[in-house]
Amino acid sequence: LDCSREGNAQGDTVWVSRWLDRSAEWHGSREVLVDPFDNGDYRVEMRDAKSGKVIYSKGYSNLFREYRGTAKGRKVKARFEETLLLPMPKRKVLIALQRRDDNMQLVDQTVVPFDPDEQELDFNYHIGQRTDLELHGAPEDKVDVAIVAQGYNGMSDPQLRVDYYRMKEILFGQEPFKSHRDDFNVYGVKADVDAAVAKAAAEGARVVLPADEPELCDAFEAAGVAVARADASFGYVYGNDTAAARLFAGEKPIPSAVTGSASDALVGGEAWLRGEGAPKLVYVNGATEPVELPAQVSVAELAKAAGVEDAKAVYLGFPQGDMVAATGEGDVLLASDAVRVFGADCCMADELLRICREYRHETCGHCVFGHEGSYQMATILEDVCHKRGKSGDLELLQDLAPMMEGQSLCEVGRVLAKTVRQTCALFGDEISAHYARKVCPAGACDAYKTFHILVSRCTGCGDCLDACEDGAIMGKANFVHVIDQRKCTQCGRCLDACGEGAVVKAGAKKPKTPPRPIPVRRKK
Repeated sequence: LDCSREGNAQGDTVWVSRWLDRSAEWHGSREVLVDPFDNGDYRVEMRDAKSGKVIYSKGYSNLFREYRGTAKGRKVKARFEETLLLPMPKRKVLIALQRRDDNMQLVDQTVVPFDPDEQELDFNYHIGQRTDLELHGAPEDKVDVAIVAQGYNGMSDPQLRVDYYRMKEILFGQEPFKSHRDDFNVYGVKADVDAAVAKAAAEGARVVLPADEPELCDAFEAAGVAVARADASFGYVYGNDTAAARLFAGEKPIPSAVTGSASDALVGGEAWLRGEGAPKLVYVNGATEPVELPAQVSVAELAKAAGVEDAKAVYLGFPQGDMVAATGEGDVLLASDAVRVFGADCCMADELLRICREYRHETCGHCVFGHEGSYQMATILEDVCHKRGKSGDLELLQDLAPMMEGQSLCEVGRVLAKTVRQTCALFGDEISAHYARKVCPAGACDAYKTFHILVSRCTGCGDCLDACEDGAIMGKANFVHVIDQRKCTQCGRCLDACGEGAVVKAGAKKPKTPPRPIPVRRKK
């Protein structure tokens, strides 16, 4: 069974997504079919449909169990795929997928019927080429270990054979594997290119392949398979059926240099958006209506279009992702229809956090660097903007960005990494000031704003004193009240309670206030 499981530490759901027939490949025990051990967080049971008797069971754990234990897994839902191998029943059965409850008891999550005479099975699957590396008996009597290979030219690649045996010896060099070597069978598994070519040709499929693997591309094309070759920066079409279909149809330009059957209809995304120098319709600072700007425009013109007089940075949105200092000279080429202009009152750490969150929601989860990298960047910046930043956060972002830019499989991850890298280079001092000096230089982050009582306006009425539930205000009648910043939680109740306008909220610049209450200087 191919199953999908979705959830977090609070709970999860599971369902069967595909039934496959592998009945000729059963490698489990043929004598002990009901698991005698109470191991694993999950269990699959096969029950006779009439009597309810359990005729097969197996406990197991999965990657989702590990995810539940992470900080992210405690709140954020995610989907994981898992495959369960069961013996083919002779008659109708019920298949129960179970998990442990809060009392560590196994309970049914979902129960699905299966009739071997009626259920439609999928025979269209491919395991790959298998190499027997070390066998010590029948599979049903031994533990099977598969070493899965990626990135090799084929089974004839001599380096693949070397690495297979190197990994095998590393495994058996450790206990308890070393002492129980005879209890294991070890196999090497590699994708079967010839079988994949034959299958694609038979089905009339069209494939997207990296251009830097010409032998692989040639093998498919020699068999009459339509191939779109993509350069190394090519990304999100992998695993995205809609994008792949648009690529072949030539209907949707993507931000990559793609050649192949649709080469005449496709160009790089940035080049397509720039066009031939024609004016661009650009949405500036989230406006509902676009403005027309030349394809090559100065930062000053962008700032003027946004109505920002004291601009300090301009952000050119996806797929360009450039962060440009407003003080820089020269023009920029517009390859995005979304532009943001940041003024002096904008905190670049907070603005970068907002950008990271937007990209975070667009990641598909198919690669670690794109999906997890965007999460880590957003988490670091959120800590910085909420007074939880730590020394070295800026350096961590600067280390993560180029790694993510080079390893993400698609433009979403790469463009975000470029934006973070450029912003850290331009505004690193402003970002690090949040945790190094405990101040937001722009005065925009609420966590760094403080409340103060102005001597010139306070009448000593005591309204703010009564409103404060944290005991952070010192004072008495006819004395100017003073806020103790060490106790203040920035709740803002004092600001709402003051009818004299004496309580103010301050950013980077703080008003001068006495350290302790003093007699009022004005009459009520």
